Order: sequence, then structure tokens, then C-alpha cells
Amino acid sequence: MSKIAEIHQQFNSLLSLQPLISVLKKMIADDKPGARRLYEGLLRDINAVPALSEPMDDMKPLMRNAELVETLLSTIFPPTTAANEGLFAIAIPFRHETIYASPAFKDLFLTEGNNTITLPDKKTIVNINKAMVSLAYNVILKKFYSLNVPAVASSVHPFTDAESGLTKYLELELNAQFVEVKLVNKNFTMPAAFVPQHAVDTDDLQQTFPLENFQFEGLVVINVDDVTGQQVIAEIKNTLLTLDSAAENGVYQKLQRHIQTLVGLNDIKVGITPFFKMNDYYLYSDVYYQNSLLYKHPKAAANNKQIIQLCQRTFSRTDNGLLLQTLSDKALAQNALLQYYYDQGVRSLIIFPLKCDDNQLIGLLELSSEEPGTLRYGHLGKLQPAMPLFSLALEKSIENLEMQINKTVKEHFT
Repeated sequence: MSKIAEIHQQFNSLLSLQPLISVLKKMIADDKPGARRLYEGLLRDINAVPALSEPMDDMKPLMRNAELVETLLSTIFPPTTAANEGLFAIAIPFRHETIYASPAFKDLFLTEGNNTITLPDKKTIVNINKAMVSLAYNVILKKFYSLNVPAVASSVHPFTDAESGLTKYLELELNAQFVEVKLVNKNFTMPAAFVPQHAVDTDDLQQTFPLENFQFEGLVVINVDDVTGQQVIAEIKNTLLTLDSAAENGVYQKLQRHIQTLVGLNDIKVGITPFFKMNDYYLYSDVYYQNSLLYKHPKAAANNKQIIQLCQRTFSRTDNGLLLQTLSDKALAQNALLQYYYDQGVRSLIIFPLKCDDNQLIGLLELSSEEPGTLRYGHLGKLQPAMPLFSLALEKSIENLEMQINKTVKEHFT
């Protein structure tokens, strides 16, 4: 993993606990319920150590008063966040050094005995650097021009899970509400009026307000959320928009990887079984069933009519997915459709019905594993939001097939 090495060089920044201390003092002064009881004693202890109220570039005062400082910093995060082992940290403004981090954050972003954040690749480093610069200018514009700009910057980044090898998407939120900024270069004159009519590019801001003229004091709060589900659903949607045919193998390979990521399992097989119907007759073609798990059974093509009837009977009264955590003899006896999967070595199975607006079954989404108990109830919930997307994509494939058939009929038989 590569360290964020470049970004702090642009900033003259110091750690300061004072902005946080000021917020707690204001809460007490405003008679916030419970604030006096919670924070008055803590602030008294902080005031007894003058070095903790001053901006600092040397972390020795923090180390000498580690327990007191940790108590102060813990006031930023609600108890539920800490209890749930959230991903959060506190850093020197717009630099890569943390002064406080949750255990989960340390495991993911810090090396043992080091408080320096590390990131997986150069692209992620560049994107986070850009977010930091943009947020720093928001602090400047809010302080000197009273512009209504956000004190928070969010960005989503892909990370490879070390255990599964799957891509996870993490949303990084940088919160600068506890950051103050000062103009430290007396020779630099701030523009008399700065009222942008549209979003200003950070390159332009750097020309107008070179960062070396400013000093940032305070602390930046970092929160990280796992948004893999939302991001993968968006990726699936984008992939399905490029789908012209259920037979497109390249697109299907992307979809399989997306679904593996969505459910967090990289050793499952994913299939799509379409049911194409024209003039009350179901069409079968090897090319359209090449990505189906069901039709990989050697007898499936010959039993096409029977299979479709079994599928219709299975899902006639439900739009919900069918979960067979473990394919048992009892399940096989109750539904002959399952035998086609069992014969191929499937021992754990999810089948989702794909239906059109008139509730007609137009296909199946299949997930399978050769290991009993692999697929569980929680995976159904993760898949559910993506089902309407697959149904729409399959409808689009059917429409494209009908157009091709009609075109061929007109060209050769009229």
C-alpha cells in the first residue's frame, strides 16, 4: 500500500484541540441538556494542562496526557459508533497523520505502531488529495467570505478485500467543522470581493488563494462507511444498460463479478436463464442459454417444455427468491426442478424469478455453490434491490430478439 505522501506538503497545518473545546464550552453555556454534567469536569482537567489548548506541531503533549486527550476526542463520536466498531479517525488538518482511530480503522488503514494512513493505489491517493484540497478551500471561503459551502467532503473508493479478493467500496467522509484558518502571510492581499457565480475549479482557487499563505489549525474527523451494496447496484445498472442480448458473454462476466461482490462470496456461480416467448410458443436456442445454470444439465434442452412448466409452477404465486441453503432429499422430492441443479453438483442454491409488468415469468437469476450451507437468508436481502434491474434488462433482450426475428421474416418471407 502507498502512503499519502504529497498532500501534507501543500498545507501549513497544526493540530489544535481548541475548536473542539470551544464547541463543548458553548454547549455548556447554552444549557444543553446534560452537557454540564458530561463535559464540565473534562474541560476543567483540559484547562489544567495549558499545552493542550495551544496549536501544536509536536505530539508530545498528547502522548503525556493520552488518557485525557482520548476522553476529549471520544466526545466527537456517538457511543453506538464506537460500540459497533465503526471505521473512524481524527487527523491533523489535511495531513495523513492520525491522532486517534478506532480499532477497525487501524486494521484497515494503519500499520502497526504507525499513525500514518496508507491507501491501496495511486488513483485513490490522487482522488483523496483532491477532496482534501477542495475541502481546505471551503474552509477559507467560509471564514473570509462567509460563503455557504459545506464543511464535509465525501468520496467513494474501491478497495480489494484481503481475505476474499473481492472489491469493496468505501465512502470516505472528511469533516472539517473543527478546523480554523488564519492568513499568515502579511504580504498577501485577499481579493476585495470574491463572489463566484458557479462552482470554481480548485486549480483556479490555487491561483487566487495560494495555500502557502494560510495556516490551518484544528482537527479533521474521518468517517468511513461500507457502501459496497449501493455502489454495486449502480455498477449492475450501468452494466445492464449495455446489454443488448442475454447471450452477451462479456457483459455477463461483469455481472457475475458484481453479484459475487454484492453477496460477498467469490466462489459461487451465477446464471441467467431467459424464457423467450413468441406467439404463445417458447423459443429455445443454445446461444441464448449459454449463461444459464439450469440449462447446463445435459437433459435440459430436451425437457424444455417441462422445465418451463416447473418454473412457472414454482413462482406462480410469489415474486420472492427461493433459497435452498442446503439441497436436501426432502427438497428434491417436493420440487422436481431442483433435481436439474443437484445433478450438476449444486448443494446450495438461490433462484430469483424475473417477471415483467403483467407478472409473466421471463427468466431466472441463479446463484449456486457446491458447498452446502454457503448461500443464506442474508444474501436474499442483498440481492433483492437488483432484481427489477435484471427484469428490465431481460425485457429489453426479449424486445431486441423480437425485432431481429420480425426483421428476418420481412427480409426473407415477404
